[in-house]
Amino acid sequence: MNLNTLRKDYWNTESFRMILREAVESRPEMLPYLPNDGSREKEQQIDEWLSQSAEQAGFDKCFKLITGHYPGEMK
Repeated sequence: MNLNTLRKDYWNTESFRMILREAVESRPEMLPYLPNDGSREKEQQIDEWLSQSAEQAGFDKCFKLITGHYPGEMK
């Protein structure tokens, strides 16, 4: 069986689409950079942003491998 055929078969089932919608809702969001935020140091904000960015990129790649689509295409 072809992977694209399998993806298409699953993509057309409501239960699979429900799981995908829930996954997209829990997708990591980028943190805002607040240059005047006194509670966090600039380096700490950069480290948090890089970590969040890597987590989001990993999520997007896994989602693409499973479905053949990027999360933005799901909406």
